[in-house]
Amino acid sequence: MFKRPIVGIAICMGVGIFVGYAAGMPFKFAYISFSIFALGSLAAWIWEKDVEKGITFIFICLAVFFLGMTLIQGERQNLAQHPLTTSLKGKTLSIRGTICAYPKEKIIYHTRWEKGQRKAVKKVKISFPIKIEQIKRKDTWQDMGGKILVNVYEIASLRRLKPATTALNDKFRIGDRIEIKGFLRPLPTVRNPGDFNYGAYLLRKGILGQIYPVRNVNPANTPHTSLVRGTQDEILNGVSILSRDNIPFIKRLAARGRDYMERIIDLGPYDNGRENLLKAMLIGKREGIDENLKQNFINTGTVHIMAISGLHLVIVMAIILFICKITFIPGRYASLLCITFLILYAFLTGGRASIWRAAIMAGLYLGGRLFNRQADKWTTLSLAGLIILSISPQALFDSGFQLTFMAVFGLMYLYPRLENVLREKWKRIFDISASGYFVKALLVILTAQIALGPFLIYYYYRFPLITFIANLAIVPILGVVTILGFVASISGWVSLSVAMAFNAVNNIFLLIMDRTTAFLGNLPGQIIYLPRPHPLFFVFYYTILFLVFYPFKERSS
Repeated sequence: MFKRPIVGIAICMGVGIFVGYAAGMPFKFAYISFSIFALGSLAAWIWEKDVEKGITFIFICLAVFFLGMTLIQGERQNLAQHPLTTSLKGKTLSIRGTICAYPKEKIIYHTRWEKGQRKAVKKVKISFPIKIEQIKRKDTWQDMGGKILVNVYEIASLRRLKPATTALNDKFRIGDRIEIKGFLRPLPTVRNPGDFNYGAYLLRKGILGQIYPVRNVNPANTPHTSLVRGTQDEILNGVSILSRDNIPFIKRLAARGRDYMERIIDLGPYDNGRENLLKAMLIGKREGIDENLKQNFINTGTVHIMAISGLHLVIVMAIILFICKITFIPGRYASLLCITFLILYAFLTGGRASIWRAAIMAGLYLGGRLFNRQADKWTTLSLAGLIILSISPQALFDSGFQLTFMAVFGLMYLYPRLENVLREKWKRIFDISASGYFVKALLVILTAQIALGPFLIYYYYRFPLITFIANLAIVPILGVVTILGFVASISGWVSLSVAMAFNAVNNIFLLIMDRTTAFLGNLPGQIIYLPRPHPLFFVFYYTILFLVFYPFKERSS
């Protein structure tokens, strides 16, 4: 009945999560409905003996629909009833837990009065989520789950560290088991309509609140035997590091790889903080990027290159397969090795939705090579979405998830149809390699922007008219920069001098990228500012898009 059942199942999962979130269906209703249709689908399968037949497939889709509703409502119910969001909110607590994501750093400038004069002060704010293990209540430690965001400000003893980012690597790392005493604050709310809802963003990540450590910590109250080095140096603004590397081996290996790549990048030579831009594009570390540079990327519609995407995984995959080829590693073993490195790289870059989507799709493609089978593109994309939503239903409302899947939709649905139509009319242009490559590159950017248009307006309130030219100029440079960054990291194992030489070459391309975005982003009148579109506009827009392009046939491979 349905050629691609996974596509229908994935759509039902997404619709179920959205309806459950928007309508606020009771958890019991969703769970009972899921149970009924799950049993119904099993009975229908026993009767029909085929998943793709009518009744069985309908029951499976309805079961998955209510499963999505059950997952989102169950997660929201657990978050709403957690003690950190109810009885413990606004209290001073002692918490033990493990840092479960890479710490982020933000430099804050403010002024204060000192001896009757106003002086500028620079503080370094380090934020990281911890997975809670225990909370101290009434002088007893009690087991508890959940996540909380820890915010630590740089103190005097850390100011000697230059640059400030060394405080992250030397003090707080992913996998550290810590003890913290501080004041629990609720998640922030939106002050003005249309502003970024940081509290909702944290809640989608499963974070229940924020804690700010107290400054007057008495080291005598901390068991020194549990500290890493048993010294006062490990007590930082109310945070005690109890042990290191409390994470699975693959995450620990990824963290070491991330630290290594960051050290290679820090070798330079880079100008005007462009090493921070390279860190964002290679390892997903976005802290420290110049605000003017970031704004230029937003103004040109090329801000997506700062996020790790499928392009980066394709480059990683190409490098690994090339190394396997020159070392005569058989194809199946090369595919297996490539899958392992892709998973490692996904953890290394922070494991965002966009990278996992690309990693899952690449893994399914490589898995097909292992068993000499070709994976269907729509089934692959749908399965990637299904896996992500099953693990984290809140991901559906994450901008990164929406943008990455809509961009791939544009490339998979719009591009082949539009290319086929233009190829029939301009066959001579496509037959010439140079002009054909240029037109194809322009079509890739055009179809991606058509698919992403409403979402870009929704999140950024603007549409840059120069976006097609900017992407055509910047994306090829991104490929070169990414390749040189990986080559520098690999060559660093042999010689740091060689790595620095590649960094020097990479600095030239980063300079070109910087100057290009600065020029295009500041052209007068190239940005159209628009209000946030209504949700019904999305339904209308993508329905029209589907109907307009549906009659066109894809070019047969």
